[in-house]
This record gives sequence, C-alpha cells and structure tokens, in this order.
Amino acid sequence: MNASPPDRQKNGRSRDRNINLLKYYGIGAAKAEARRPLDIDSDTFEPNKYFARLVKEKPLNGLVKRDNELVTEIREIDGDMKTLVYENYSKFISATDTIRKMKSNVESMESEMANLNDNMSGISQQCTEITEALGPNRDKIRRLTNVHNLLKRLQFIFDLPTRLNRCLSAGQYAQAVKYYSRATRLLNHYQHLSAFKGIERDCDIIMGKIKAKIWEEARNPETSLDKVAVSMKLLRVLQEDPRNLWKEYLEVQVARLDKISTQQFDTIGDLDTKCLVPLDSTVEYFESLFLVASPNEDDLDKVNSLDEEDIRDAKNDLVRAITPHIDRFFDKVSGFITLPDTMDRTQLLAQIRILSDLGESLSSHAKALARVMGIAERMGQLTARWEGTLIDGLMGTTVEKMKERLSRLDDFDLDSLQGITDHRDALGEYIVDTDAWLVQHIQSSCIEPLQDLITAATAVAGDNQPQFSLRARESLQKMWTSLLDIIADTKGSQRSSSGLVIGSRLCYDLAEQGVPQIYSSFSKVLNNNEDDMDRVISTDAQEIIDQFTRKGQSLLDEEAMQEGYALSAAVQKEYLGTHRSMEDPERVSAVWQTMFDRIRYIEQLMEAVYPQPTSPDGAAETSDTEYEYRFGGPGDGLYTRPTQSSHSLTTASSETPGEPTGLGIMPKFGYDMTVNMMSNIDKLFADRIDIYRHVEPTPLGVCTGVLRILLKTFHETVRQMRLKQCDYQQLQVDSEYLRLMLWPYTQKDNKWMSNMLQEIVSSAYMRCESPTPLDSEQLEGILAKYVPT
Repeated sequence: MNASPPDRQKNGRSRDRNINLLKYYGIGAAKAEARRPLDIDSDTFEPNKYFARLVKEKPLNGLVKRDNELVTEIREIDGDMKTLVYENYSKFISATDTIRKMKSNVESMESEMANLNDNMSGISQQCTEITEALGPNRDKIRRLTNVHNLLKRLQFIFDLPTRLNRCLSAGQYAQAVKYYSRATRLLNHYQHLSAFKGIERDCDIIMGKIKAKIWEEARNPETSLDKVAVSMKLLRVLQEDPRNLWKEYLEVQVARLDKISTQQFDTIGDLDTKCLVPLDSTVEYFESLFLVASPNEDDLDKVNSLDEEDIRDAKNDLVRAITPHIDRFFDKVSGFITLPDTMDRTQLLAQIRILSDLGESLSSHAKALARVMGIAERMGQLTARWEGTLIDGLMGTTVEKMKERLSRLDDFDLDSLQGITDHRDALGEYIVDTDAWLVQHIQSSCIEPLQDLITAATAVAGDNQPQFSLRARESLQKMWTSLLDIIADTKGSQRSSSGLVIGSRLCYDLAEQGVPQIYSSFSKVLNNNEDDMDRVISTDAQEIIDQFTRKGQSLLDEEAMQEGYALSAAVQKEYLGTHRSMEDPERVSAVWQTMFDRIRYIEQLMEAVYPQPTSPDGAAETSDTEYEYRFGGPGDGLYTRPTQSSHSLTTASSETPGEPTGLGIMPKFGYDMTVNMMSNIDKLFADRIDIYRHVEPTPLGVCTGVLRILLKTFHETVRQMRLKQCDYQQLQVDSEYLRLMLWPYTQKDNKWMSNMLQEIVSSAYMRCESPTPLDSEQLEGILAKYVPT
C-alpha cells in the first residue's frame, strides 16, 4: 500500500536525521561523491557560496524566511540528537541489569545441573539391577502366557459343538455364527489331527441346521425387515452365494412392497410412513449388504467382498425390482397434487404444503433412495411438472378468453363501406376495451396468483425458487406467442382485410403499452431486488415487443399485398382479356372505378382502426398540401396538371408552352422521341422505389402501398398488350383518370407515380399500330363524367 504524503514526508525527515547523526558520531564509511558546495546537507558544502547565492537570488523577506527555516531545522536536529542519546543511555542501563541477572542465574543453574546428573546416574544403576534380577522370570512368564492362551483356544474348540447346540436350542443364531466364524480358522489349521476332525464334523452338522433355520427365517414373508436383513448378513458371513442372497432378498421384499402398494393412503403423512419409509429401508439394507461395506461390523473380515461386476449386477437388479414401486409412489403423490380445472387459491396453497412436506420427508426418510435410486431428481421433475402445469394453466386462461373476445368481431359488418360507417365508434371502443381488458386480465388472473404462489412457497419452503421463476418466464413467453398467433390468425386459410388491419392495431398497441406494463408487474413479482433477474426480464420484454411490432407491420404489409394482388388480377383480366371493345373510348374502364371503390373502403377501414389526430374542433387534421390535392387550390381547374418537381427532365423537355398538357395529351406532331429519351434519363437519376416495402400504419400509407403494386402491374400489363388505336386511346383516358384520382394517395411518391403513368402512355404509344391520341376536349369530356368536382 502506498504511503500517504504526510507519511512520506515524515519518513524522509527520519532518513535525513539518521544520516546526520551517523555523520556526527563518525559511524559508517563516507561514500565518495561529487562536490556540491550549494547543498547544505553535503560534506562539500561551502557556506560562503551558499550565502552569496541566497543574497543574490532572494529578497529580504525570502532571506528572513530561509533563516527561520534553518533555525527550525537546527532545533529539530538538536532535539533528535538529545532523544537518541537518551534512548541509547536507557538501553545501556537495561543491558547492564540483564547481564547482572544472567550472571546470578547461571551460577545457581550449575549447581542444580550437577544434582540432576547425580540423580540420573542413580536411577540408571537401579534400572540395570532390576533388569538383571527379573530377566529370566520374564521369559518364563511370556512362555507360560502363550501356552495359557493356546489352551484356552483349544478348550473353546473342544466346547464349540456344545456351544452351537445350546445356541440352536435357544434360537441364538447370530451368536452361533459368531462362535463358528471365530473357530473356523483354527479348525482349518488343525484339521489334519483326528481329534479336530471329529469336532469339525460335529460343528458342520450343527451349522447346517442353523443355516437352514436362518434361511427359513429370511424367506418367511411375516418376518420383519430388520430380522430379514440380519439373516442375510449372517448368511453372508457363512459364505453363501451373494447372487442367490440378493435375489432371495429382493423377491421377499418385493412381495412385501406389493402388499403395501395395494393400500389406500388418506394423507401424505400416511404415504410417508407406510410407503416411503419401508421402500427406503429395503434399499438401505440392500446397499449395506451388497453394495458397500459397513465399517461397524465386527466380523467384517469374514465376509467376502463383492467384485465390481457383482456390485454392478446387484445394483441393476435392485433398480429393476424397486423402480415400479417408486413409480407407484409418485402416482399416489400425483393424486394429492392434481390441479383442479378452476384455480382456487386455498387448494393451491394446500398442494404447496403437500409438496413441501413431501420434500422434507424425502430429505429425512429417503436418503438411501436418493443415493441409489435418484428419487430426489424424480421429486424435482414432479415439482417442475406441477409448477409448469399450474403456470401454463394460468396463462392458458388468457389465450382462451382472447379467442372468445376476438370471435366478437364477427358481430361487426366490416365488409362494406356502410358497415364501417355504422360500426366505426363501436369498433374503436372494442379495440380500446380489448387492450385494457387483456392487460387487466393478465395482471389479475395470472401475475397476482403467481405472486401469491411464490409468497406461499417461500414461507413454506424457505426458498426463492429460481427454477420457478425460470418456468414462469418461459410460460409467459409461450402465452405471448400464442396470443400473437391468435391475433394474426396464422392457422386461418382466408384472412379478411378487417382481420388483418385490426390484428395489426392490436399488435402495435400491445407492443407500445400492454407488454411493457405486464413485464413491469412481472418484474416486481420475480426479481426480489436482483439486478440479474431484472436484466433478464427486460431482455424478454424487448424480445416480445419486437415480435409484436414486426407482426403488426407484417399484417399491414400482407393487407397491402393481398389487396394489391386482387386488384392487379382484375386489371390484367380487363386489359388482357378477349372482351376488349373495338370502338373509340367513351368512358373510363370499369376496373378503375371498382379499384377506387376498394381504395376508399381500405381508407375508411384504416381510419376506423387507426384514427388520425384531430384538430380542436373535432375534425381530422389534414395537411394543406393534401387538402389542395383533394379539393383543389386557388386558381386550379379540374384538369390542370399539378406542378411537377423541377428535377423532372421529362416535364422540362416534353411540355410545349401554349399546348394542352397532361399524361394523356401528346404533342400535336405525334410522338416525340425526345420525350421518351428524357424520361429514360430521368429514371437513371431517380431514387429506386421498392414496390413491396413496409407500409406505414396510416390510411394513406396502406393505400399508397396498394397503389404501388397496382401501378406496377398496370405497367407490366401494358407491355404484354398488342394495341390498336382504340386500345391506345382507352389507355390514354385511363392514365389521365388515374393521374387525377391517385394524387391524394401518392403524395410522397408523386414523382414516381407521374413517371410510371408517363411510361405506361409511352409504352402504349410504342406498341400501337396507329397511335393517334385524343385531343384535350375529347379527353376532358370523358373524364368530366367520372372525376368528382
């Protein structure tokens, strides 16, 4: 750690003081150094030069200040020298006292050490005398003790048949096995002696009877589990085949567990004591007998250890025998925690208590099942399924009720302009109410029960349940996805324009307000002041918001394309069909009147679903430009062509002063090649128009998207036609009609629209056999019947 500035200053002064004191006392060799006559701390310091420099460089007040500093430093050095002398004097006095004490102590220690040496010599001499006196008797005692022990063991062998008969009569089979296991090694060692052969034969006969009794007790279904385990342990000591032993053990215990599984359990406590505890005891005894060695057994060395293959086979047999009973146990547990169709808070809390009690039982009464059978993992899976089912059930109510609410759209007649006019207010209220209802329902029917559930689970289990939070997040995401599918009607084969537009509006509303509100409440329930959880929830919310925003946009794009394709098909049928009139045009083609009826329908539908901002007097706000385009500005006639951009080369080169102009009006000398050339040059420098780009969520945006597709189709259709004069003149009428009628819908793309219509007329002129255009009077006479004044 770096020293603070005051500490560094103090350390520097201490070093300077020590150096000065060393010099004062002449301690240490002086190092060779360069001459520094102006350094006051140097050995080569020259006071005259130093004083001359000070007088030359410093004013009077500076000299006074330096003099005060030198006086202060001198006083400090004097004080340090006095302190050092005092400290050294004190140390000298203390050292003198210490040396005096050490001298007196050493003198007394010498006499004490001499006495101790004399005592140790006496003790060593006495020990030697005792050892020499008792040495012969010690060897004799050792030999007699060995003989005595051998006689005792021989006496035990001679008495063994009697002992075993006594144990057989008294039913003390464990004591008999203990006696026999102690004598087995000795009998094997002296089996070549005839006396011992008879004893061994008698013992084998008696142990055969005892072994039969032990087997009988082990196979008896009425024998308690503890006694069965003791019998199996005795048979293991008697070197019985371990495979037969564990198969017999499992057969007897499975039969016992089968009887238990047929019983009915009214409470989770009964299930614990009558089913779980016997199951765990069965596994625990099997584990101690065949899977691991018990360090507490006195006769452990008499039991042959199983090799790895036998242990693996034993465990596999145990798993096969016990797994069905574990499955039945969890089936019974599932019966206690089956979720009702109607979520009731009291029932949910009761089931949480059951799960908590069961978890405590498993941790205290099923340790062997957890070690060998992995029952703790099974319990975790059961809890996870229960929580998942509960959360999905809560979230699923939102999906089902949303289906019912969306089905009410069938009550609105939105397939016609009149239907939209009649139900405009009701439709707006329906959308607003649906947004508010969805948020309120999720908060009250989903998030608040989850909060109660987490609070109760924490109070019961004392755990924040991070896995529960994860499942709740996943279920909430699944609910949003289902809602998105329902709103977008992704499984429907035919989707109406009203369904697409209303679905888009709902998606945008949820992305803007609904989803943030829900996740804000959800975060308060789950995060518990944890920043990591809050960040995760924020990430989830942003993903869902992005999904709803993209879906809202895609529904509007689909509406524009669906309408555009339908109207495009009608245009192709109109111009490419065989029913075209061979007479001079007298009217606008019927397909365009139908098209504008549909455009007005789309516009009204969008205005009903996406209401535009209104002015203070309640009227919809309309820009000055849009107003002039729709109703005409000062000095504008019905057929006056709107002024084009100054960047349009076509306009500048193709219009002749004094001549009537318009898309359908050609120069009086016929088709001018300059017009086509300048139009092509204009297209080179024009911005690329994406026909299928995203449409804006406004009436004008959707209508413009439909018209972009329609005009592109019209252009491609004309390129496929073989035109006669009447066809060319009809296209002239239709193009001028479109120019006048489309202007309100193509404000942002007006230059592109003008160029596209100009290309359509130019393309028709190039493909016509005898392109004679209509004059302006004929054209105005026809259009006056269809263009509103």
